[in-house]
Amino acid sequence: MQKHGQRKKREDVYKKESGQIHNSITWFEKNYPDADVHPRIIINAKREGHQTHLDENVRVMNRNKMELFKTKYYGFFSELSAYTILQLTDKVLNNLLTAYNLTSRDIINLYFVDIK
Repeated sequence: MQKHGQRKKREDVYKKESGQIHNSITWFEKNYPDADVHPRIIINAKREGHQTHLDENVRVMNRNKMELFKTKYYGFFSELSAYTILQLTDKVLNNLLTAYNLTSRDIINLYFVDIK
């Protein structure tokens, strides 16, 4: 689904969007000072736009990574549907999450890229 007004082949992150993520990072760091911050944006842009500056830790999920994520997500739930509720142990769920590259570490590292 496409965000209203968002062009399919957009190249840049807009200034307003970089401001939103900056405010979110600031809020998170203030409210959770001892937590690790992994700022992420799901957007089909390849670079920072004019007068835009993103924190160096911000990474994006672009269209290609979103398609990969969706494939893994649907595969996970398709396989999960074969189990009964009584068969769904922590071990089964963890094995499936690992097999489909959907652990929290996988999501952070595999589906997001640096912005140029």
